[in-house]
Amino acid sequence: LALSPSRPLAAQSPRLFLGSFGTAVEAAAAYARAVGEPPAASEFEGVRLHLSSSSSTGYEGVRRHASGKFVATRYEHGREVHVGLYDTAVEAARAVADPAAAAAEWSTAVAEWSTAAAAAAAT
Repeated sequence: LALSPSRPLAAQSPRLFLGSFGTAVEAAAAYARAVGEPPAASEFEGVRLHLSSSSSTGYEGVRRHASGKFVATRYEHGREVHVGLYDTAVEAARAVADPAAAAAEWSTAVAEWSTAAAAAAAT
């Protein structure tokens, strides 16, 4: 079945089987390819995310924490490094994909916290 990118997918076929997928991210990527759009989950804030079919979150280095948040980890020199704890899997995946930005955000957060703590102590 040849799809036309100029017409909506539903107008071309009310039912189109795209396959079976291991994760929702893989299914979303297949759907996006079928309709001619890049999958939104593969990029965030200009950073290309590392998709993984073996991870339950769909992202390399991201797992769900018992709190419901998402843990970001990556490997450096063969050792696992904790990057941070994030509200969404996409934010955690961004931190894994762009460790420099994650470190800069952490430094900014620590500086803001220190400033707020110093101001509270002064009053």
